[in-house]
Amino acid sequence: MSWYYGVDGRSQGPVEETTLQTLELSGAIEWNTPVWCAGMAGWKPYGEIFRRPSVQCHECERSVDQEPAIRYRGLSICPRCAPLFFQKVREGLASEEAAQYCGFWIRFSARMLDGLILAALTIPLSILNQVIIFRTYPLTGPGAGMERFENTARLGEFLTIQAAFVLISLVLGFAYEVYFVARFGGTPGKLLLRMRIVRSDFSRLTYGRSAIRFFGKMLSDLTMYIGYIMVGFDPQRRALHDYIADTRVIKRDSRRETRA
Repeated sequence: MSWYYGVDGRSQGPVEETTLQTLELSGAIEWNTPVWCAGMAGWKPYGEIFRRPSVQCHECERSVDQEPAIRYRGLSICPRCAPLFFQKVREGLASEEAAQYCGFWIRFSARMLDGLILAALTIPLSILNQVIIFRTYPLTGPGAGMERFENTARLGEFLTIQAAFVLISLVLGFAYEVYFVARFGGTPGKLLLRMRIVRSDFSRLTYGRSAIRFFGKMLSDLTMYIGYIMVGFDPQRRALHDYIADTRVIKRDSRRETRA
């Protein structure tokens, strides 16, 4: 019997039933994909026509046939997701552990730790900045007080010094975030609290992806921290910058750390 199936509003086929099953396993056809064959009054969902026991894949969350699905520690994994899933098992990032997403308060604690570390790095710069200001623009003596900024050129010098300090601090924060996330899978604060930053497929972040996430965090800051509050309401505990960079923050696998 020849079948037709719909993809993006277009009719595909004709194909045999075995071909439909192959397409289902590859992900080209899902249980809600419309199918039709001669003699049917209209199109119906694939899963309604081919009624077989189904399960939900733990990885892609698609409904798949129970028979070809692989069972692993109480989880159902479809054939399409099996290679990636068991690769994560070998790397200590099996989905059942990777699904332990880190919530708001532990991420907040990590942010505070990172803030303390960055503060320790920027305090010398801040002291140097103040020394330059006080030596260049004294608080007492001739030209002190607000009179020191009546000269436009001197005001420009002052603003330039401040802008340089802000820029250096921003570059330091950028390098800190991007290097540690791409190189070690998390900032020191997150690593101390046994957290890891990964992609949605649990792969490591590149330096480019880490940079995108850093600028996404700046956007979260500009939204009066609403981007961070989202963590408390998202099923996968994603902040705004996680949405932007397609990242997740998960608990690190203690068993893998023991083996390493």
